[in-house]
Amino acid sequence: MSSQHDLQQEIRQAVNNLPSLFTNTKKRSSRPKTPHDFINDQYHRAQRTKKQLVWVGVSIIVVLIAALWALNISS
Repeated sequence: MSSQHDLQQEIRQAVNNLPSLFTNTKKRSSRPKTPHDFINDQYHRAQRTKKQLVWVGVSIIVVLIAALWALNISS
């Protein structure tokens, strides 16, 4: 019984440790933001968005190739 509890706790811990793709989990510093900080944040957000778009694009291409391949096999 305790092993199941340990497993649940481990899973919960793993889920809590997962970095979220869509939210910025970075801790905010106490000093006021400078224009440079703002530009830096924008740049990193853009990089993250670009990475997500690349993943979406690659996924769509893979699905299309699989679909075409399946259609070719069936005909």
